[in-house]
Amino acid sequence: MWASIRDRIENEMWNDYSKMESFQSQDTSSSNKDNNNFQWSTSMSRFMQKCLVEQATNRMKVDKSFKRSAFVAAACAVSEKFKVSCFNCNVENHLRTLKTKYAAIKKLKGMSGVGWDNNAKMITKDEDAFNEYIVAHPKDEPYINKSIEMYEELVVIYGDDQVTRSFSRTVADPVVDIDITSVNEETSETSHTPRSVEDHSTSSEQVKRGRKRKRYLDSKIDLLANKIGDLASAISKSRNHDISMELYVEVMKCKGYDKSKLVKAFDYLLANEIQARSFLARDDTLRQMWLEDFLG
Repeated sequence: MWASIRDRIENEMWNDYSKMESFQSQDTSSSNKDNNNFQWSTSMSRFMQKCLVEQATNRMKVDKSFKRSAFVAAACAVSEKFKVSCFNCNVENHLRTLKTKYAAIKKLKGMSGVGWDNNAKMITKDEDAFNEYIVAHPKDEPYINKSIEMYEELVVIYGDDQVTRSFSRTVADPVVDIDITSVNEETSETSHTPRSVEDHSTSSEQVKRGRKRKRYLDSKIDLLANKIGDLASAISKSRNHDISMELYVEVMKCKGYDKSKLVKAFDYLLANEIQARSFLARDDTLRQMWLEDFLG
């Protein structure tokens, strides 16, 4: 029953999301075209990655991604330093490109027959094996026997440790189920109590079915939560995209507060459009008064 209810809700949320996505694509098609044409130079990319590492240090990273204010902050920093018009969507798009690079590096590090020089941040492979491999995989050539630029920054941005722990838990569950059942059945057989063996076997099967059902329901709930998050993000972007950059700049101009408190105020205003627009309409004195009331 719960599975059918979740499936129905999931389908309804997906339909709503699809409608919103269609509306947004029609409403912002020309803007997206301009944003997608943003050109990242090597120096811009390096600077942006360092900005995001700083944002992660300031606890602007949640799980495997960043808060939206972190993307806005990085975009503002790039715009100011390089005198360009960089937006948070440009930062997010560039991160997708870098993620492809990081995934390739991670795959290569996990292959047999390769080494890792931690000091040089370099994947190593002997010359003959390297030449043979590159013939079949030319795209991997920049990442082998060469120092990988910004490797430590990529690890911070993409959270390699978190991904590994999560993946280990996912893989370990069914293995534990099988091992526990096997051990318990062997123990029961050596006890020479047939009735106990039957009861224990039934109990083990019920536990296994319960665990499988729980993992199935958890996966459905995670999928539903992700789609709800996508919908909320789409709505937020459609409403706040036009003021987010201006709002961040104006909040950060306020004096007398450290950066973490100003970011807290920015996050609140970004989530409350009416108050955000009211804040932008005020002069400097009234903005300081609002911050005093909000931050106490």
